[in-house]
Amino acid sequence: MYIFFLIDLYYNIMNSLTNYSDNNVKILQRTIKQLYCIRNIRRFRRCFIDLYKLCNNKLNKNDPQYMNKLGCNYDKLIKLMRNKTVIKIFTALSNILYTKPNRDDIKLDGKELIMIFAFYGYPEFTLEIVHDTNNKVYLTAKKIVQIWIKILNQQNQIANINILIDYLNLFSYYYKIHMFNDKAIKINQLLMRWYTEEREKENTNNDDNIDKDRKKLVLDMLNTNQQSTIKIIKRFYKDFDEEILVEYKNMVDNIETTVHKAFWNRIEDDFRNNNYKSFTNILSEIKIEILKLTSNKLLQELDEKFDIEFIEQMLYNSAYDKQDFENLCNYLVSIIETLQAQVRTPVMRKEWNELCSTNNNQELSTFIDYMKFIFNEIKLIKENISTLKILDSIGINPFTI
Repeated sequence: MYIFFLIDLYYNIMNSLTNYSDNNVKILQRTIKQLYCIRNIRRFRRCFIDLYKLCNNKLNKNDPQYMNKLGCNYDKLIKLMRNKTVIKIFTALSNILYTKPNRDDIKLDGKELIMIFAFYGYPEFTLEIVHDTNNKVYLTAKKIVQIWIKILNQQNQIANINILIDYLNLFSYYYKIHMFNDKAIKINQLLMRWYTEEREKENTNNDDNIDKDRKKLVLDMLNTNQQSTIKIIKRFYKDFDEEILVEYKNMVDNIETTVHKAFWNRIEDDFRNNNYKSFTNILSEIKIEILKLTSNKLLQELDEKFDIEFIEQMLYNSAYDKQDFENLCNYLVSIIETLQAQVRTPVMRKEWNELCSTNNNQELSTFIDYMKFIFNEIKLIKENISTLKILDSIGINPFTI
């Protein structure tokens, strides 16, 4: 115990010599710090073994329950990582192991240092990647764990501590970059959630089929959701200015309008150049969306009357004429009528008939407007379903209002 008392004493003395530039002092300081690390390694051994066992998975990846079992082990690791004693040990290690030339702004605290085990053992959850990867956070965490094993096995401890310190400095740099990018992604997802709810508010306000009481309930629910979203954003970014939300909405609206216009222009251009691939992709998307809104019983009927591959072959062979396309669109509109609210059907039928009567051009490219109409009707159905779900979530049956 006396030797450790001396090591502690020397460690404190050397810390007070940080501002001196003499190389001998720096070398002595580093040596004493290494000896201090060796003493703390004895305290760290038990903690490391427990963490390592939980992140060194030997599960069978072919097991149908693999992800469930992996998730259970991950939960156990997180629970241990939150243990106060474990955090205290890693906080002490952080103060000891981080040295120059590492900058103070990328030094990790005890809680961040423990994340090495989560990145190493469970990249599927922490990095959304598999183990055989070139991700620098994962590879550096893996290397650190391997070095720790060597130190605990008393393999050339002084040299391995030097290597460990270098890799910790490197890990801290990669970790900060990863956390910054992860934060940016989460904030963007939250902003998009707020934007989606804002659009839902606009659609609710503009929907004449919803009475005032129902509108108020839906709008109150959406406002509450938006405030919750803003609170979460402020956890990531304390100085977040809510005025940014208005600018964000205007930006996304402009982008959506531009992309929407460019999207349909591209399809029209392809049509004129006898390239029908993008057009048949649109047909496939319509088919998928209809199937999402109806039962599987309609699948066989759609496959018979809405055969995308057959339509594509007919188009390329110039065998698909105006009447064929009108029949297809009328069939899709008839399906939409069965899916939408009854109050919407007369309005939609009137708009559809007007569109058909104004389209006297024999070229198939002019029927892009038909696709736009059908897409818009499917969108309205999905928005109405979303409104019903909101009402149901607050315990109100919209059909009894």
